[in-house]
This record gives sequence, structure tokens and C-alpha cells, in this order.
Amino acid sequence: MRPFVFAPGSYSGFCRRTRNFRGCVQPRRNTMKALVRDYDTDELVLNPIDIKTRKGIIRSLVKTNSNQRIKMKSTKLFAFALSLASLMYLTACDDNNNHRSTNTGTIAPAGFGARTMAVAVNDGAAPFSNTGTYTLTTQGAARDTSGNYTITGDGAAIGDSTGTYTYNRTGTNTANLVLQDSSLGTVNSVLTFDSANSGSLTSTDSGTGTQSGTFTTQ
Repeated sequence: MRPFVFAPGSYSGFCRRTRNFRGCVQPRRNTMKALVRDYDTDELVLNPIDIKTRKGIIRSLVKTNSNQRIKMKSTKLFAFALSLASLMYLTACDDNNNHRSTNTGTIAPAGFGARTMAVAVNDGAAPFSNTGTYTLTTQGAARDTSGNYTITGDGAAIGDSTGTYTYNRTGTNTANLVLQDSSLGTVNSVLTFDSANSGSLTSTDSGTGTQSGTFTTQ
């Protein structure tokens, strides 16, 4: 039998023997030193205890790396979702700004149905009155451009009448309102909107009659 040989520097350690080797290992800072003498080859080989330890470390590193990859994928997915939500928000804001600009640029309504217009007369020539007030009320839906109407006068300078109307928007703040009136015949009024619900108008008949004033609508 070959005499037992200690690994260099391991005299103060402890000895062990397995199927393939025997030798001594030396503890150092709570770890096993990988110096043992192989029984068959008489060479220094790695301590199996350290091999097991290394395998445990490798498994731990693999598990840690896998967890890190999962966390990285989750972080990337969250960042992508956040970017997509930001893009949708910015697109919605841009659309709202475009609609706001459009509404601000065009104040004359597209239709004149279901509307009440109160008119204060500033000046006029026969057959129109040069003073007074009246209220024109149209029927139908808000976007209607033609239909029936009634005029309710102040009872002094302006009387009541009825008829049909045709409305046509001609610009961002202008429109034509043509009345077929039971008292005055055909009346063509040019409306100029200072806001969506107020402005001024000038009316003419088929002859020399004119009338001007201001209006508010609701």
C-alpha cells in the first residue's frame, strides 16, 4: 500500500478518504481548500467538496441570471406600454387642438334651424322700419338650412309675420338669410357674426328698401 501523502501546505488541516483518493484539506475562512492527493495517480486534484460547492454556486448564478432576464423583459414591456400610451395621448391632444382651431376659425353656423334671433333695428328705409325690435324664430333641426319661421314684432314699429327661409353660410363668419315673408315679400339679409351667437345684419327687399341692425341668437 502506497504511503499516505499530505498535500502541500495542508498539514494543519484534516484528512479524509473516498473511493478514488485520500488526502488532507485545510479550512480557510469557512471554505474548503481544493488540495488533496489522488490515490491512484498520486497527483493533486480538486476536492469533491469544493466541486459540489462550485456546482451550487453555478446553479445559483444560473437562477439569478434567469430572474434578471425575466425582470429585464418585464421592464422593457412596461416601457413599451408607457411609450404607446404617451403616443396615443399626444395624438389625441393634437386632434383636439385641430378641432379647436377649426371651431375658432369658423363661427358662422352651418345651419339655422331651431334658432331664435332677436334683432334691434338701427336704421331703415321703407318699406322697412328704421327703429324697433323683432324676434325671428325658425323651426326644424339645428343643422337645417331651410324651413318655416315666424316673426314677432314689438307691436309698435314692427308687426308680426310668417314665411319660409333659406340659409347659406358664405364664409367663416358670414351667411345669407333669404325670407319669403308674408308682409314684405322677398327679404335678403346678410349676417356678419362677431361671435357664434351675435353679430350685425343688413336687409334689402326687391326694391329700394333697406334695414340694418344687430342681432343675438340662441
